[in-house]
Amino acid sequence: MTQDGCRRSVVVLLISVWVLWGCATGGNSTVAPERLPVGTRIALPEDAKALGDVACEFYKAGGSRGLEQFEIRCPGWERAAGLVWRGDLPRPASGWEQTFFNQGDLAKTVQAEANCSDQELTRILKDQPAYSRRCTSYNGGFPYLLIAAGVNNRAFVLWGPAHLAPLFESFVQTSLRGTAQEIVPGSRSQLIALAEQSVAPEGRFIGLEDMGQFTALDELSTLYNSAKNHQRALELAQRALEIHERIKGANNPGGGYLVARMARELSRLQPGAADAMFQRAEPLVKASPDVSDWPEFLVYRAWYELDRGDRARAEQDAQQSWELSQAAAASSRQGETNPRIAHSLVGVGDVYVELDKLTEAEAAYLQALRIFDTVRGGDYHWVGESQQRLAEVYRRQQSFEKARAQAQAAVELKRALFGEGRALAEALMTQAKIERAAGQPERALNLWRETRRILLNDQAALAALKTEDIEDYLELLFQLADSTAGSAKTALLDEAFAVSQLGQTPAAGRAVTQVAARLAETDPAVRETARALQDALKARQDAQYELGLEQSKPFLARDASREEALKAKLRTAAVEYQRQEQQLQARFPRYGRLITPTPLSVAEVAKLLRPSEALLRVLPGEKETWVFLIKADGTVRGAAVQLPARQLTAEVGRLRAGVDASSGKLPDFDLALAHQLYQQLLGSLEPALVGVDHLIVVPAGALLSLPPALLVRQAPAEPGNNRQAAWLVRDMALSLLPSVVALEQFRQVAGSSQARLPFIGFGDPEFSDQSGVLRGNGTVAGVDQLVQDCQLNAKALGQLPRLPETATELRTLARTLGANPGQAVVLGRQATVATVEASKLQNYRIIAFATHALLPGELDCLTEPALALTPGTGANGADYGLLGASAIARLKLDAEWVLLSACNTAGAGGGRLRGEGLSGLATAFFYAGTRALLASHWYVVSEPTVFLTTHTFDAYQKSPSMGRAEALRRAQLALLEQPNMAHPVFWAAFTLIGESSPLR
Repeated sequence: MTQDGCRRSVVVLLISVWVLWGCATGGNSTVAPERLPVGTRIALPEDAKALGDVACEFYKAGGSRGLEQFEIRCPGWERAAGLVWRGDLPRPASGWEQTFFNQGDLAKTVQAEANCSDQELTRILKDQPAYSRRCTSYNGGFPYLLIAAGVNNRAFVLWGPAHLAPLFESFVQTSLRGTAQEIVPGSRSQLIALAEQSVAPEGRFIGLEDMGQFTALDELSTLYNSAKNHQRALELAQRALEIHERIKGANNPGGGYLVARMARELSRLQPGAADAMFQRAEPLVKASPDVSDWPEFLVYRAWYELDRGDRARAEQDAQQSWELSQAAAASSRQGETNPRIAHSLVGVGDVYVELDKLTEAEAAYLQALRIFDTVRGGDYHWVGESQQRLAEVYRRQQSFEKARAQAQAAVELKRALFGEGRALAEALMTQAKIERAAGQPERALNLWRETRRILLNDQAALAALKTEDIEDYLELLFQLADSTAGSAKTALLDEAFAVSQLGQTPAAGRAVTQVAARLAETDPAVRETARALQDALKARQDAQYELGLEQSKPFLARDASREEALKAKLRTAAVEYQRQEQQLQARFPRYGRLITPTPLSVAEVAKLLRPSEALLRVLPGEKETWVFLIKADGTVRGAAVQLPARQLTAEVGRLRAGVDASSGKLPDFDLALAHQLYQQLLGSLEPALVGVDHLIVVPAGALLSLPPALLVRQAPAEPGNNRQAAWLVRDMALSLLPSVVALEQFRQVAGSSQARLPFIGFGDPEFSDQSGVLRGNGTVAGVDQLVQDCQLNAKALGQLPRLPETATELRTLARTLGANPGQAVVLGRQATVATVEASKLQNYRIIAFATHALLPGELDCLTEPALALTPGTGANGADYGLLGASAIARLKLDAEWVLLSACNTAGAGGGRLRGEGLSGLATAFFYAGTRALLASHWYVVSEPTVFLTTHTFDAYQKSPSMGRAEALRRAQLALLEQPNMAHPVFWAAFTLIGESSPLR
């Protein structure tokens, strides 16, 4: 079935089965169904219960041509627990059950949901013959029954959990009102005996309500995965697994696919915990009776291997998954009707695309499309996803007409299903890439501009955007700019600058966009309008999930009219969200701009800059790095530098090795490489730097781990002569911003601190050597709840080295700033999370933390950056001394500065550069209420640190008009000129992040 074909509704499916009976027997039904309105509740005897003493209700769901359909709704089920049909027997009636079980779309649908045994004869109502097939659901391995019985020239059919067998008998008896059939109280038919045996294997009863809750959680977990909300998908899969283990026992193979799904989600969220989960899942999925579990697991693991750089292992797993999926799809029992096999095939295709095996990817996507189309229909949302992926394969193969056809089909389907949002934007991106590759840049540009418009009107979609999503757009804009001049070129660079602000919002940038949320605390009108926007967003998301949930149901349970209603509901919710956002922006423009930021144009940035300032935006991409320089006079310079992100990361890593003194020896710093990197990034823009004495840098990627002060403007005359090197900081002050829009936010919102006390500092915590392990369901102060089966080693925390020299640093700072060291400096056992939270930090203009910073990856269970303080005993359980970013964000500050000293805030964690750890801490402190962060990029040496921080604050305190960045610059130059302090390990560690302008 194609996308434009007529969708097969439940009624059409049932009609096809009934017509099939007529063709097979030569008969024709002429009796119309009972004239019950849809939604009518069927009254069964009060004592009619499902196994487990569960009361369920029957409702008329539809009907046509002598056939009525009823839904069985039971407690704990989000959707119908089972379905029942009744109608007149076809003429002649011989063998109709076998025809029903083995032919037609209805039989294929059952095969897609469960593995069923051969047909067997049983009896209902004590003596009435019936035929049944015992089935095991693919998801969860639960007992289901397919039953067909002909009684008194009436046909009755049941599909659902085995628990429903007694209700089926009661439904048949109720439908035959006035007949002689009766059930003696307490008697059991063969069917009920069979059902009781099915629902209590090995003496363990399977609850019907538990099955319903499991099914709902399982489906929602899949939907959240599709929506790229991986944390929520993980949580729901864990809850589903807990139910499964409770009713079927621990390590039951039927739950193996859930463990595999959790492993995949962990590989995205917390890679250090994924290995153990994959190991736990492997024996379960191998032993599973569901043939789709093992190939699905292999796809998940292939992606994990790709993420870790093991392409050979990833290809091996993908190939094995492909072969197993092929075998399962060809199974005589299933045929090509298992949607989970189709999802595995999509995953296989994705891995093959990453491995550049396009022929194999094409075959996998095409087979997945056939299965989706057969089982779910041509308007199933994964049909559009598969078409989009297939279009990308054809683009890479330069089969542009085929690519266009698939991309257009994906666009039309996603527009019809979801309206304007993330899903449609992704499909339009694919179209734009195809047109650019096909030599149609103007068509591509128009498609990209439509995509950009959609994203800017959908903040939720914008927040999920990544740099790689918009790289083709930037490449296109620079391609067009290179072939033009004058105002047209400037306009393209302006557009490129705005685009560079999409898809790359580090954690700190996202926090700055929320810093004005406190305005709502004191302004009821703002709070009311903002709440309306949140409600509108939730309504839109709920409608989208409802639609996805309806489409994910078994085909027989899908309601065509409900789907259409949900599509309309989604479109209405999207319009309402846009209206509420426009109202917020109109009524409270400053607040609205902060919580739903849009990119700044070149002209808007220029208005915020002072005459001697310039803003430098650097965005690394897969093939090249984009650099923009904007000055206060409104001029913009742009360059597409042939410096791929991977090469840039390597160069930054080599430069950082030159400031790593952890071995106890002073390393050699590569001045030539520092100059080379300057030339690569700024060489073509050098003339525009004339007259700039303050450069505001908005970096991304690996550059988040490198202080810009380390760049060298001129080739070194003498290698190793750090004192004579042409450091960039000699010519201008430097500061960092987490995002371009933060410039507007700080300069229009952040005023001077009203705090009355000058300083408070926390340092030299005691890391006691504790034994024990914090399990994943425990609590660490300030750190989000850790994922299941992940362990935080308290002994490792206890072995962090003491920092006694920080006591001297903090006391010196206190005296410099006019504070009493005895009252303003908190050390040792008193430097705890509880003390920090109880210190009324909103009263201090400068706050210092002189301790270790731990980054995600340094501890497997650490999901956010954290500051290490003295462990203690918290009110809610063990306090391991970690002040995490989430706890920092809950602090209330009114600070001019926050100092993070002795911290490896932008260093290597888990074997990778992690400048985003610094962004994460900045996120929290900006949200809490500071205007600037002075943070160290690596572990610092005590004596020069004391000199640098005290001189910075002293200079700023004596002459606030110079600004924070200039105060830091003067302290760095003073340190650089001291004997034996010219090595950058001493003077370049600290970077100013945030507002750098003078006090007003």
